[in-house]
Amino acid sequence: VYGAFVKVTSPLGSVAQGLVPISQVSDMRIDDLSSVLTIGQTVKVRVAEIDLDKDRISLSMRVPDAARASASDFEGVPDDQWFDGVVVAVQVYGAFVKVTSPLGSVAQGLVPISQVSDMRIDDLSSVLTIGQTVKVRVAEIDLDKDRISLSMRVPDAARASASDFEGVPDDQWFDGVVVAVQVYGAFVK
Repeated sequence: VYGAFVKVTSPLGSVAQGLVPISQVSDMRIDDLSSVLTIGQTVKVRVAEIDLDKDRISLSMRVPDAARASASDFEGVPDDQWFDGVVVAVQVYGAFVKVTSPLGSVAQGLVPISQVSDMRIDDLSSVLTIGQTVKVRVAEIDLDKDRISLSMRVPDAARASASDFEGVPDDQWFDGVVVAVQVYGAFVK
């Protein structure tokens, strides 16, 4: 498989078909295109190249290099600042999330599986899917490798402890969200 054919509508209203080469589907290496794209799926593409002699359009789903963020674009961001992100790939070790820097450039960072939830996750694909919108924060920046490590977990400093609930009467109710269900009970956040 060398890519996916996508129908696009030109600014003039005509419909054409272009090829998104497998290398232009994602910044991540893709071995099985059907794990990322399905027939009939709506995708965002841009024109990467036009060959007028052969009447061919080459498309890309990747952000142009000029608009890519570097890790330095996230320097100085407090660890409790949250960003909207979109899951672009799910691996056994974590999820790659596309996020916009404070400067407006787009970057992709890794949310390691240990940073997705406070609960243990055995199968990340049962929790996250490609295209899913998530809230992330910058956990670590590696300027030498130009990498961003992201987290979906609340920073330790903002995390509640049991002592925060000391003295609360037993007839006071709180709103909570079920985050895991086990045979012995449910975890509520």
